[in-house]
Amino acid sequence: MVSLKKAVNKVAKVGGATLVIGATGGVGGAAALAAKNSIEKTTYTVDRWGPLKEDKTMVGMHFSPSVALDTEDDVIVSGTPFDGKHKVKRGRTRNDVWIKPGAPVTTSGTSGTFKVKTSVGARLRNLGSAGTAVARTGATKTAKAAGAGVGFIWNKIKKGLLILLAILIVFFVVKTFIGAKIQKAA
Repeated sequence: MVSLKKAVNKVAKVGGATLVIGATGGVGGAAALAAKNSIEKTTYTVDRWGPLKEDKTMVGMHFSPSVALDTEDDVIVSGTPFDGKHKVKRGRTRNDVWIKPGAPVTTSGTSGTFKVKTSVGARLRNLGSAGTAVARTGATKTAKAAGAGVGFIWNKIKKGLLILLAILIVFFVVKTFIGAKIQKAA
């Protein structure tokens, strides 16, 4: 028997998907269906996996090509000690996913593959994730470049200010020394 909370969550997710489809005039639904089909046809290559430091019952996998996985997705893993179908616990990045195998995993590895079983609703929730990831990456690179430019300019200004400060210190020392000589002579 399904709990009331799970039933309400499923209805909310379906309702949210319906709102997106309605708001986009069906274009979002068509795009989500195309994304679902593309994701399910792709075989993802795992280049490293191992137990998480944060939670030893879960396994983190790094894979390619990039895809935004949803907690409603299932991954069917092969070529690892935890082969089988697992629910996605967290899609950390577009290349990292956390799953919770039935038995704890104590070793790490560098090989394996998986397929994804997803839904149109999950794809609707992640529909803009590719564009968002590209925009976020571009903004980060722009900010780093601007920061580097500001840092370069600040280094030039700082160097000039330090030279000016040194000149002022020498000026006041010389002025004080000359003033003391004049006082002494008078």
